[in-house]
Amino acid sequence: MKNRLYIILIGILSSLISSCQQSADEEIVLPPNNISITFTLAFDELSSATRAAWSSNETASDASPGNEFENQIDLTSENGLQVFIYSTDGQTCLSKVTDEDIVRLEENGRIVYQFTGDALIDSRYIQNNSLNCRLMVFANCDKIDTTSGLTGLYNQFDANAFRNQSQYIPMWGVKQCTLNLSKGDLSMVDGYIYLLRSMAKVEVKLDSSIADQFDLNNVSVSAYNKKSNVLPNGYAAATTTEAMDMQSVFNPNTSAKGSNLYFTKVSNDEYCLYLPEYQNVEADAATMTVRIADNDYSLEFKDYENNVPFNIVRNHCYQYIITGISTKENVLLLYQSIPWTDVSNRDLTFGNGDGNAMN
Repeated sequence: MKNRLYIILIGILSSLISSCQQSADEEIVLPPNNISITFTLAFDELSSATRAAWSSNETASDASPGNEFENQIDLTSENGLQVFIYSTDGQTCLSKVTDEDIVRLEENGRIVYQFTGDALIDSRYIQNNSLNCRLMVFANCDKIDTTSGLTGLYNQFDANAFRNQSQYIPMWGVKQCTLNLSKGDLSMVDGYIYLLRSMAKVEVKLDSSIADQFDLNNVSVSAYNKKSNVLPNGYAAATTTEAMDMQSVFNPNTSAKGSNLYFTKVSNDEYCLYLPEYQNVEADAATMTVRIADNDYSLEFKDYENNVPFNIVRNHCYQYIITGISTKENVLLLYQSIPWTDVSNRDLTFGNGDGNAMN
């Protein structure tokens, strides 16, 4: 498994609020614990399978449906973007960034966000006009209560909203940094904050070689979790999102389960679904039922070559391309489980598709 995270670039600048009142011979400056933070959010250059918006020479039918909102922040919601300043151990919330002003702009053909907000920091945390802290960014999440711990934070999975692509994917990111609060200085944090999706994407598609012979009439999954944990495993030790290992971030919420969830129809030969993380152990293994013509076929979340199940892990894409019909019970398959960012032009690299029959 490649240890690469989904990339949304967030450049961070912070500056001291210098609010002054002028008189003939004096200047009064606000206390140093009043700070202003400015973010510039930009989406990285993404492949055709994860692009946030289509370029001028593409049409909606040329891109995988759902991509228009997969990389978006819901600016219509008061909780669309929540930013917090935490202590360097990630355990104490020092301040929520408030009075936000978010502007969505198009810059050289790509979408960027400009974000500014204010924070009030207790002076005891500031030393030599500097604040050592962790910046945490929550996008498309439920309201975060800073008075409680982070461990139990979760999002309720609205299956219909995600199936209809009317709810954006929850994401989280972190970066440990030092804010320079000296009067007149612009506090600039080097590098970026990378956001990590808290959900996975599953795609089932007929190969072009058989798409004109069959219709993919339905796809459903037998089991799923009704909640997703906001934070990945290992968040407490993470000083940057990109330093986290893509396999160890797995942190499913198993408090409630649902069943028989139907995929979204993309076309006559493709279906997709967004899912919370799921621990796919043998006793509760999730399976997919795929209806081709008048027959139902069962697909499993596993490496068929080695008979090893896949857990459904956040920020991963699970792709299944059906290349042929073997019998009334079996199909031939190409498949892969990869970090979402690596999806590129459907070039499958996992699962050799050489005739493995699915029961």
